Amino acid sequence: MLGVCVLGGCGAQQTPEAPSVPPKPPVEPYVITLDGHRLTVEVAISDTERNRGLMHRDRLDENRGMLFVYDAEARLSFWMRNTFIPLSIAFIDRQCVVRDVRDMQPLDETGVTSRVPVLYALEANQGWFRKRGIRIGTQTTFSPALEALIEKHRQEE
Repeated sequence: MLGVCVLGGCGAQQTPEAPSVPPKPPVEPYVITLDGHRLTVEVAISDTERNRGLMHRDRLDENRGMLFVYDAEARLSFWMRNTFIPLSIAFIDRQCVVRDVRDMQPLDETGVTSRVPVLYALEANQGWFRKRGIRIGTQTTFSPALEALIEKHRQEE
């Protein structure tokens, strides 16, 4: 966003206004749809983002989550170090199918590992998937903005 600062007093000359810049269109939120249920997600795509995850937060809004994106399918393992929110995690494969759903407890450093190789991990408030009937075999859909972000990242790699 471009801001214009106009100085006055103390002998400063008035700065002419900058030409009008059209506002940028709003950014489409990153959304994953699971069996008709929408979850707005933050995306952890770099090593730094994936390592930080949802650490040091005291809440996660309903219908919000975090998608962890990896470059290759593998058996992924997560823990809850410095994470104060009880979470559920869905492990999702290359075809965007849920392959495993597990619950994780705050501050528990025991690893929770996917049962099969997957490309994505999706964290939400504990019970979010269960309450909506999301289980192994559920097909997921990524919003166009999310697909574009992932594709851009893969092209940069």
